[in-house]
Parts: sequence; structure tokens; C-alpha cells
Amino acid sequence: GVLHKCGHDGHMAIVAGLAPWLSQCAFGAGTVILLFQPAEETGIGAEAVVNDPHFAQLRPDYVFALHNVPGFPMHQLLWQHEQFSATVQSMAISPFGKESHAAEPESGVNPARAIAELIQSFNQFAHSDKTSPDFALITPVHVLMGQKQYGISAGYGELHLTLRTRGAGRMTEIMTAMSECLAIIGDLHGLHCETEWFDYFPATMNDSYCNKVLMRAALDTGLPVSEQPTPFKYGEDFGWFTRWYPGTMFGLGAGERTPALHNSDYDFPDELITTGVSLSRRTTERLIAEGTGLPTVERINPLSLPAVSGPAGCVRAR
Repeated sequence: GVLHKCGHDGHMAIVAGLAPWLSQCAFGAGTVILLFQPAEETGIGAEAVVNDPHFAQLRPDYVFALHNVPGFPMHQLLWQHEQFSATVQSMAISPFGKESHAAEPESGVNPARAIAELIQSFNQFAHSDKTSPDFALITPVHVLMGQKQYGISAGYGELHLTLRTRGAGRMTEIMTAMSECLAIIGDLHGLHCETEWFDYFPATMNDSYCNKVLMRAALDTGLPVSEQPTPFKYGEDFGWFTRWYPGTMFGLGAGERTPALHNSDYDFPDELITTGVSLSRRTTERLIAEGTGLPTVERINPLSLPAVSGPAGCVRAR
């Protein structure tokens, strides 16, 4: 009765679905790597894979990833010209005060007011317009304080938040401003505050050549294509890979009436598995058809792309 509802089981089924086809292929050169990466939700898995010496030896020429996206027509390919997802950073604040009898809160230091002021004060750094380069989203995700003992005024608390921005520079600005705000409010209430930063997701940046190959594969397979006007606000650990390797991340529409990701009634639509496998197969074939170089291409209108024929393809062409 416990599961994480984001669809990664479906994503891994798509990757696994490529294996039978690949086992029948006879590529003239190259290697296709199917990556079953752990710990997607924390970002730790991708960072560990990128820094693993065994992965470094593979040195892929191109990397591709997808994520299902509810709220869009089923099977629609959702792509971004440059940036696919936001920069994300998580934060935990632990204010330490002093417990006292609940009848004499003045004898202790209760962190309740400080936590409330922090939540309110952090809002001044948020900028909800996702089309703006100053976009910043600050979301409280968990608050803990004291214990369920009604004769005790709390002396310890926790405030957990996630921060989302367009890029790393803006993220640094927000982190600095929030840290300064925390120092002021902590001193005002006589609290010792400890801060932990974790679960970092760098922005996923799409490569123009990989986008071109993906768009042509989508046309080959007859999928509807939609360029998104702004990056998605959620974080993707695939950004660790696009830091070092040219690649593309894209979305597959999971149905306009499908419940949102992380909702308790969400379920991955199994009909996307065939779509994901077919698109990934054709993308792989296209990579050989397009050649082994990484030419610079202009912004793409998918509907204007001509068909390209050629031999079967691979992901690594060295």
C-alpha cells in the first residue's frame, strides 16, 4: 500500500522495452547504453552515476531521457528549445531554543514565531512569473516543532523548503538572501539556527542537435509535437548528465484528465510504454542516419523537417 506516484516504473519499463529490439540489431559501429539509474527523486543517483569511474569510461556521445507529463494530450511529445527544467535546491532550517513549562513560555525560547516569520519573510524573494529570468519559487514542504506534550513549550523546530529558479546564478542570489534573513530573525528571537542544503538538481539543458534528431524521430513515428513556451518548474536529475554530455530531455503527454504527478490517485498510463519504446527506437536509428558529428543547427520548426533515410543507428558512435 505504499508507493511513489511519479511514473518512474513506467519510464524504466520503456527502457527495458528497448532491450529485445536491441538484441536483434546489428549495428556497424557503436554501443547503446540502457541506464537504469536509481534515486531519481533526490538527485543523488544521477550525481553518483556521472561521477562513477565506470560511467566515465563509457563517454557517451549523446544522452536522452523522458518523463510522462499529466495534463497534456496522450502521446504528445513536449519539447524545449534549450532549458527543459528548473534549477532546484532543498533547504532544512533547525532553530534551537529552550524548552519551558507551557504555563511559563517566557522562561524558555519557543521557535514558533520565528518559523512563522521565516515562512512569511521568504515570500518576498519569490517571483511567480515563470517567463521571467528572475523566476523563483519557494515552497515550504514540512514543519516540525516540539512534541505532543501540552505542558511543554517547544524549544526546537524544523522548517523544510524547496527553491526553484531558472538558473544557478539566480539560485545563489536567493540562497544568500534567505540566509541573511534567517540570521536576522534567529537573532531577534534568541535562537541558534542550523541550515542544511541538499537535493540539488541542476537545470536540464537541451542540445540543439539532439533536439533535431528527436523531432525527426517524432515525425517518423507520427507523434504530435508541442514546444513548451517556458521550462518546466520541477527539477530533473538529468541535468547532471547534460552538464557533461550533449543530450535532450522531453515529456510525453500522459492524458489531459490524468491526475497530477505525486497525487495519491495518479497512475502511470501503460499505453505510453509502446509510444516511448517506438520513439526511442527511431531516435537511436536517426543518430546514425544523421552522422556522428555534432553540427550546429538553427531553432527548429518540427513541421518543416524533411525526412532523412539511412542505416540503423546507435547512441555511442566512437
